[in-house]
Amino acid sequence: MRTAEKSYVGVVSLRNANMNMFELVNGAENTSPPREDFAIMTEREEKQLQQICEKMKYIKSKQKEILSREKKRQRAARTRRLIQIGTLAEKYFDCRDMLPAEFEKFLQALVDYKGAKEIIDYIKKSLPQ
Repeated sequence: MRTAEKSYVGVVSLRNANMNMFELVNGAENTSPPREDFAIMTEREEKQLQQICEKMKYIKSKQKEILSREKKRQRAARTRRLIQIGTLAEKYFDCRDMLPAEFEKFLQALVDYKGAKEIIDYIKKSLPQ
C-alpha cells in the first residue's frame, strides 16, 4: 500500500459474483481510493473462480436431475397403488360396469351405513403398519 493520509482496504469486484466491496479505514471521506491500492485478481484466481462456478452449475443440474427422477418414481408408485386398489375394488364390489361418479356414491353410502365407520376403523387398526 502507498503511504498516504488515508489508507484503504479494498477488494476488486468479482466479475461472476457481481460484488464491489470497499471499506474505508481510519475514518476517511467518501472518495474513491486510488486504483493501485486494490488487490487485483490474478488470471489464475479468475480461472479458479470460473471453474468453481462451472462446478456449481454442474452440481445444481445433477441435483435437479436426481430430484426429477425421485418425483417420477413417486408418481409411478402412486399410479401402481391406485391401479391395485381399483382392481381390488372391482373384484370385491363387482363394479366393473359402474361409472366413477356412481362408484363414489356407492362407497359414500357404504361408509354412511350405520356402524360401517367403526368396522372400517377397527380393520385399519388391526392391519399391520
